[in-house]
Amino acid sequence: MDITHNPPNLDITGVGKPQVPEPAVREFPAVDEAEKPIKPAQISRRDVDEMVEALQELTQTLNTSMNFTVNETTKGIVVEIVDKETDDVIRQIPPEELVAIQEKMMDLTGFLLNNEA
Repeated sequence: MDITHNPPNLDITGVGKPQVPEPAVREFPAVDEAEKPIKPAQISRRDVDEMVEALQELTQTLNTSMNFTVNETTKGIVVEIVDKETDDVIRQIPPEELVAIQEKMMDLTGFLLNNEA
């Protein structure tokens, strides 16, 4: 009899070793192309126009309208939510203060980069 031989689940003292399961390989489900996030560079002007049209149709059912413009200095989109009856701007996104700060920062950046002194 070989006393050095241990059965596979027993250690040298004869006490059973705990069975440790193999780590499971985690498989992630395949991502459907329609569920992938859209990067800004992938959105065409036509896509933006279609989204704007859909949003405007939605706001027609409410007592508000949405105006979309592009700020000439920052080249950012400005959205105004306007009361249809009074033509008052209810909300602007981004707010006027933030647009003014962005414009000022762009002016200062241009001044700092274009200064040859």
